[in-house]
Amino acid sequence: MDSIHTSMDKKPRIIFKFDTRKSFIDNSNVTVFGWKIGVEFDKRIRIGGGFNTLTRNHSANLDKVYLSEDGEDTLGTGILNFSYISYFVDYVIIGKPKWEISAPIQFGWGSSHYRLFSETSGLEEREKGSVALLEAAITGHYKVTKWVGIGMGVGYRFMLVNNKGLDQQFNSPIYIIKLKVFLASVLESFSMMKEKKKEQKKAAEPGLQG
Repeated sequence: MDSIHTSMDKKPRIIFKFDTRKSFIDNSNVTVFGWKIGVEFDKRIRIGGGFNTLTRNHSANLDKVYLSEDGEDTLGTGILNFSYISYFVDYVIIGKPKWEISAPIQFGWGSSHYRLFSETSGLEEREKGSVALLEAAITGHYKVTKWVGIGMGVGYRFMLVNNKGLDQQFNSPIYIIKLKVFLASVLESFSMMKEKKKEQKKAAEPGLQG
């Protein structure tokens, strides 16, 4: 706790990252794509938020075919949707210049439903309900360049509130693959390039005048 308090007193740096989390819904493989933005204190504590959504390349077993009132004609297929806003805290357990291991925890709040498009009523959201979840994991990344890193991790998704209108099981182990952009380093490099150009321009001015 002392190290956390000390880190929080340091000047924060902006962070931005994308990640994909492989998991299961009713024993079917699914992928949740997410992006996050936040701040980092002393390369030890990161906090922020983001948005996460289930990708469409999931098994058709998770979707639902809707029939007309007579039970014979097909209205269309409802595509399963699952998305949520998240807030995260990430504590760095081991930090090295090129790699690190951390323990991220994120809380999410959103909804799940079937998205159905029919010729008669257009786009509809059926069986829509709220969801709340907690994800805990252990992740690591390797710094490929000073601007970009790649990483992976494992964890678990706990559904605190589930949509009672859906029968699927959303509690699941998760497998994380991430691309991390070190935004502070990108901005720092851009600033240094601008400063270098200014210095080169100033150095060339006496020669031009002569």
